[in-house]
Amino acid sequence: MKPLLCVIILLLSAHFVSLLSQEVIEGTRVSLSAPKEFTKAKQFPGFIMEKTGASILVTEFPDSLDEITKNLTADRLISQGMVNATVEKVKHSTGESYLIHCEQKAHDQFFLKWILIIGSKNKSVMITANFPKSVSDEWSAKL
Repeated sequence: MKPLLCVIILLLSAHFVSLLSQEVIEGTRVSLSAPKEFTKAKQFPGFIMEKTGASILVTEFPDSLDEITKNLTADRLISQGMVNATVEKVKHSTGESYLIHCEQKAHDQFFLKWILIIGSKNKSVMITANFPKSVSDEWSAKL
């Protein structure tokens, strides 16, 4: 078999396997692959790791990306109890999205929050990864 054909077959196989490992998030049109330590959450659309309190939360909005993000600033997040907040506009092949990093205190510990907001003219999705700052060395790369 020609080397290029072998590479194409391997890439297609890897893509197919990754699609099989994605789970539809109940109540949304979003599919995600969560780290193996996470299970489907019962309390919200997403995944949870009970032993650390880490979570991946998916929220859909019937509003445009512009509407959802029009007042999105680090100062506003800080005024809502977040600390060390940053908001970054990210350009990609299908448009723009927003990436937010911040910390929030809950249950006497700090949690890191990584929030991705993507959308179009008539709908948006927010995916939030929360995990205790105490486990950030282990979980930052995975989430």
